[in-house]
Amino acid sequence: MNTRWTTPRARITEIRARLCDPRALVERLGFREGAKFYGRNAAIRCPAHDDTDPSCSVYVARDQTIAVKCHACGFSGDALHLVAAARALAIPRDFDRVLSEAEVVAGIGAKDVTQPRACPPQRLPPPALSDEVFAAVVAPVLHSGRLDDSTVAMDVTSYLRERAVLDLAREDGWAALPRPSAQRAWVAMMLAAAEPCPGYLPPFTRRDVERSGLLTRGQFSHPGNRLCIPWRTPEGVIYSLQRRRIDPGEPRYVGPRGRAFAWPFGIERVREAPIEAPIAFVEGAIDVLALRALCRAHGEPAIVLGLPGVSAWRPSWATFARGRVAAVAVDTDAAGERVVKEMASALCDAGARRVERWKAPAGDWADAAARRAS
Repeated sequence: MNTRWTTPRARITEIRARLCDPRALVERLGFREGAKFYGRNAAIRCPAHDDTDPSCSVYVARDQTIAVKCHACGFSGDALHLVAAARALAIPRDFDRVLSEAEVVAGIGAKDVTQPRACPPQRLPPPALSDEVFAAVVAPVLHSGRLDDSTVAMDVTSYLRERAVLDLAREDGWAALPRPSAQRAWVAMMLAAAEPCPGYLPPFTRRDVERSGLLTRGQFSHPGNRLCIPWRTPEGVIYSLQRRRIDPGEPRYVGPRGRAFAWPFGIERVREAPIEAPIAFVEGAIDVLALRALCRAHGEPAIVLGLPGVSAWRPSWATFARGRVAAVAVDTDAAGERVVKEMASALCDAGARRVERWKAPAGDWADAAARRAS
């Protein structure tokens, strides 16, 4: 063990200070293949799930250290978490090994780091559950967590009401988990729903519940993420359940472990929409509801699709705009503006009739909808 630090915290602080360049860290850890770079920041194939498109952001946080966030599976952390994932280590179990590996990557000590170690990133196997089985597993949660004024959902309901999207969230089947202290009872409910009984053959098993990616050690992972947002396939089958915090904690969004966001939010509405309706791409499910509400208020029909994050944009999604007016309506922050040209180019190439840039009049579309309602 390296002994030149007086405290473990000093050791960690120096490692994080040295690992301050996302591009260099990505290249040294062997994540260069398929990566995209935006200035100093990067988007890579997530090492925590079977990722075919770069859905994991590696960027400089406000404190000037590296932060990591996957917009598909919810994997998040700092440079040490990315080192651990690249070396197939677990921070709670292998913490000292993670620090030693990070020192090598950071160039601390005598080891040569000019070449990345020939150790492939950890790749978890794809989920065994079909979309139909996953939808059956989460059905009890969505049913029991209806957005009403009960003690289960009251604070989540208030949050959505303040953002002027409650009615649309109810229409779309959103739900709420209870507070963490009551969540074990809901896990027991899901497992009980998997038990066959006379006259009832459940559409999923207890093992399916365990493999859904929602649980960790028999309880909901990230119990503070209580707003449940169902993401659907073009046929309307729920294939993922994103969960959001309604308080300032992190991570704000998580998804079921091992289930990538294969389709944008709201894709099930494209099939029935008239070709005259424009199609707009925004960031996140809440902005989808907000822009829907604003379009309805102005009597302007529009299809609104939500990206899991701007770095998770897939050019193949541009084909949904073929023959339509298409709008790039992502946020006007630095991350949003970086992808505007890429999205607009893909939409033109896919056969959009016209491409426009829509900008929210206040912050983001959720802010605009809330201000209009107030």
